[in-house]
Amino acid sequence: MIKGNGQGARRRRVGSVAAVLALGAGVCAAAVSAAPRLSVAAPRKEIGELISGDTAEVEFALTNAGTDPLMITKVATSCGCTTTTYPEVLKPGETGVLHAKLVSAAIWNGPVEKEITVVSNDPEQPELRLQLAAQMRPLLSFSPPNPYAMPYRRGMAIRQVFTITAADAGTRITGVTSNEADAQARLLPQTSDGTWRVEVSVQPPASGGDFTTAVILQTSHPKVPAIPLIITGMSRDAITVSPRVVYLGNVGTAASAAPPLLLVVSRRIGAFHIRAVKADTPGLKAEVRPTGADNVYEVRLRYVGGWKPGKVAGKVEITTDDPHWPTVEIPYEAEVN
Repeated sequence: MIKGNGQGARRRRVGSVAAVLALGAGVCAAAVSAAPRLSVAAPRKEIGELISGDTAEVEFALTNAGTDPLMITKVATSCGCTTTTYPEVLKPGETGVLHAKLVSAAIWNGPVEKEITVVSNDPEQPELRLQLAAQMRPLLSFSPPNPYAMPYRRGMAIRQVFTITAADAGTRITGVTSNEADAQARLLPQTSDGTWRVEVSVQPPASGGDFTTAVILQTSHPKVPAIPLIITGMSRDAITVSPRVVYLGNVGTAASAAPPLLLVVSRRIGAFHIRAVKADTPGLKAEVRPTGADNVYEVRLRYVGGWKPGKVAGKVEITTDDPHWPTVEIPYEAEVN
């Protein structure tokens, strides 16, 4: 009897422990399942054909399929042409609408896709990606193409005549203007219906280097009243630096551990050498390295500390052996915290 009672007591204790473990497992399972879950029935929206320069709006239905409130903390777009509005909180089972607005560029042509990223507290899918797709139909076709890239040499002015044809019979070019001092444009006499010729003259900058300018075509279309004609000058013999302005972003008063910022100094035609590179402050150190390619150098800029809090701006001076471009100055900016 004593032995039997002991075995029964042990069996009861084992059963109690098993019950407690089972209860704990159930509580954990419930805790895991009790979470927000973002669901989108149609994550891709096909806009169809859209006139280049026109605007389209679409809606995405967002549903919280979980058991806890869904918090949408951020919505990011792949292009500044897309803006959104959206609900910040969705209760369990609730559906809200994300409104997306696409403002297309007047020079887009063919298929385009834009992405929207929804960031939420969904533990299984913290980032959900949505897509917009459209087939762009430009109102005007250009010969040579728009944008237009043209090589030039020092002292050379750029002049180009563009032949422009309307895709729709009702669309007309009513005028052409330029807000840039270095560019002039005029409509030439029309030789046939639906086709125009525009003459563009551009004076490249005296400092040389690549540049971009634009003239504006006025149209009779109610939704796209203006279309830019973009001209890029590509210097053949000037020393060019990319990027043209250095943004260091936010830095501290101590030296930065971030990788150095890179400047590419090059020329398409003609040999040159960099003699020296220096910044107008001891807080910014510059190092020149050859890249292995002809007439291409790499300048590394590193912040070594010492700046006082506030906005800092200055210039990096690159000295070369070229008599026409003995020095090239590159502005820099930073915010010191």
